[in-house]
Amino acid sequence: MTYLGGLELPADLVWENEFISPTVAATKEVTVSGDEVVFAQAVNTGTQIDLVAYEDGPWLSRSQVNALVAMAAVPDATYVLQYRGDTYEVRFRHEDAPAVEVMPLYAADNPTLFFGRIKLATL
Repeated sequence: MTYLGGLELPADLVWENEFISPTVAATKEVTVSGDEVVFAQAVNTGTQIDLVAYEDGPWLSRSQVNALVAMAAVPDATYVLQYRGDTYEVRFRHEDAPAVEVMPLYAADNPTLFFGRIKLATL
């Protein structure tokens, strides 16, 4: 299973950007003499984790969505994410709002199933 701060989520959520998040940050500057200088450094924190529930499944329940929205509403909160046997300390990525982006699976007065994206970053 997948857990975020003790909240059980579907086990088959997809970490969509698992191999996209940078592990090295670099900047390039040109000196007065015209030479290029590259400064590179390992990135140990801030890895983006987008957990995605696709429209064709797995889906999030209304109670899971309500809990996620409540967790995301706590400023500066950190949570433990357990995903496929690995553990991460994460925060909601509010700088890439909305941090919890879900839509109902079907149109209804009171939808019970949702798909979408949970945006997290490691500490």
